Formats: sequence, structure tokens, C-alpha cells
Amino acid sequence: MSSLQKLGLNPKEEQVYLACLQLGESSASIIAARAKIKRPNAYVILEKLMERGFVSFGSKYGTKTFIALPPKDLLNVLQREQQKLSQNIDQFAESIPELEALTPAFGVKPSIRFYQGSEAMDQLYHGQMQSKNWFGFVDTPALIRSFGEDYFWKICEGAHLAGVKAQDLLTDCPMARKVQKAFGNSSYQIKIIKHPPLESDILIFEDRFFLVSYQEGMHLLIVENKPMRDMQYTMWKGLWDSC
Repeated sequence: MSSLQKLGLNPKEEQVYLACLQLGESSASIIAARAKIKRPNAYVILEKLMERGFVSFGSKYGTKTFIALPPKDLLNVLQREQQKLSQNIDQFAESIPELEALTPAFGVKPSIRFYQGSEAMDQLYHGQMQSKNWFGFVDTPALIRSFGEDYFWKICEGAHLAGVKAQDLLTDCPMARKVQKAFGNSSYQIKIIKHPPLESDILIFEDRFFLVSYQEGMHLLIVENKPMRDMQYTMWKGLWDSC
């Protein structure tokens, strides 16, 4: 990307500005020919450049002409634009409370995504590894039956090594107790719960939650919605506190 494009000009606007710069005061038709674009398009682009202050106009022998602003003077134009943008940002910041008041009471429509098979497994793994805080309820035997003890160990070991602040409820089985003994600490808290098979898990993050089903393969539902997440957490917390 050229320096002019970094200032917000598209390629055709850049061509026209450079043509003006090379030609000096010239008519639109001459500028269009130098820039190798159609004359009607040149007029539209020149108008846009004039609005931004990159080009000014004059008259020569009764014909409207255009003159490029010298490069060293563009700095003043950019500084004015920056000042105006800063003012607009401040004004918008002041209007945020008013705009937020227009948000419906029921909030934003939930974002829901569905995955299955190996793709679901990848999403689940990366969701946990990229998060520093989660609350889980895991049907440990179902998870191990689907993906093996090595995968389960890898998840728990990764959480332990990363120093995550997480709380996991694991349904009772020898591997769950082994993981609790190996990785459970004040940061990564693990409780064992005796519970009938669920064939499903739930993982709750800051503003979303994962629902996992192990019936007929693995299926993952990701719901991004804070009120719904908070409801899931409230129910999970009641179960955690009862253990």
C-alpha cells in the first residue's frame, strides 16, 4: 500500500492526485488522460479530492482547472482531519448512554453456532485453551469413551500449566480422580460428583457457553448471549456449592 493510500485514497484517487501533481494546473480532460481513466470518472474523483482538500480549482481561459495541493501542505490537511475526527469521537462517546437506552430490554439476539465430529472437538479444545476462566460440568466417562484418556488428560494438564482460573465438576470415575489428584489446586479447582450418565457437558465462559452432546457422535452448540450465560452459571453454581 502506498503512502497516499494509507492516507485514505483509493488507487484511482491516487492516480488522479498524482496526475494533477505532475501536470500542474490542468483541465479535467487532460488530467483524465494522464491518469488513464474516463473523463466523467475523473470529475467525480476530483470533486472528492477537493472535499478532502487534496485538490483546489481555478479557471483558465474560461475552462475550469484543477491544482494539486503540494505534498508538504497535505500534512496540514491531515492534521485538520485528525482534529475533526477527535471531536467526532468525543461527541459520539457523549452520546453512547443515549444510544444504549434505545437497546431493547431483552438485549441482543443470541449468536448460536453448531459443530459436529472432529470440528466440534477442535472448537471445544481451542475454546478452553484460549480462555483463562471457565466453569465446567463434564460427563467424564462419556468424554473418555468418545476421545480417549489422552485427550482428557491433555485438556486438564493444559489448564494446569496455563494457570487458568477454572472450576470443573467431573462425574466420578478412576480417571476423574486421577486428574483431580494431579492437577487440582486453588486456581484450577476440581470436584468429583457422583451422577448418573448424562452423555453431555457444559462449559461456561465469560460471555458464552458450550453445550456438548456425545450421543451419536460429538455435537457442540456455542451460544453467545450474556443473560443466557448468566442463567446457566446460576444453575451450575448451585450444583457446585452443593458438592
